[in-house]
Amino acid sequence: MLTMDSVDFLDFENLLLVESESINSPISVVYYQYYDDVEVLKTILDIHRDSIQCVVGNDALIQLGNTQVPLVFDSPDNVDVMRFLTS
Repeated sequence: MLTMDSVDFLDFENLLLVESESINSPISVVYYQYYDDVEVLKTILDIHRDSIQCVVGNDALIQLGNTQVPLVFDSPDNVDVMRFLTS
């Protein structure tokens, strides 16, 4: 479909990388975009904060490689896990 729509993408056979400003991507597609100014990125993240589950990176709250290693007091999707488990 991307080829028919003349959209550039990188094909990793089980994953496609597509440059896009959209937040939600189809299954097996990862959207990415470039930015030159961190403040612009912070604004984009703030605008879409209700649609983003987590931000991962070297300078982010969640470091690369730790997205599936939650801590006891983390609140994924704003859910108090300890309260959920005890109720």
